[in-house]
Amino acid sequence: PIAGMRLARTGHHAFVVGYGPKQRSLAAHFDASAVTLNVCIGGRFTGGALVFEPEQIAFEQRIGRAFVHRGAHVHRAKPLLSGTRTNLVVWAKRR
Repeated sequence: PIAGMRLARTGHHAFVVGYGPKQRSLAAHFDASAVTLNVCIGGRFTGGALVFEPEQIAFEQRIGRAFVHRGAHVHRAKPLLSGTRTNLVVWAKRR
């Protein structure tokens, strides 16, 4: 479980991802982290759910909603149907 992981005190990486006319979706991938925090921090949008593979479990994005998952869990962002969205992503590495 993620709660039992020993994470490094340094080596975190944070960045912002913008979705809109130029980038409406994100293909299936895994992260270069032990644990990922993904928070929707703004926008007015419809669509763009976060989908975990291979289970095909989809979670709707809402401003302020955070997802925490193992970086190795393959996931993708479905296309936005309208508007723009901004997400803050933080990668934490193992000790």
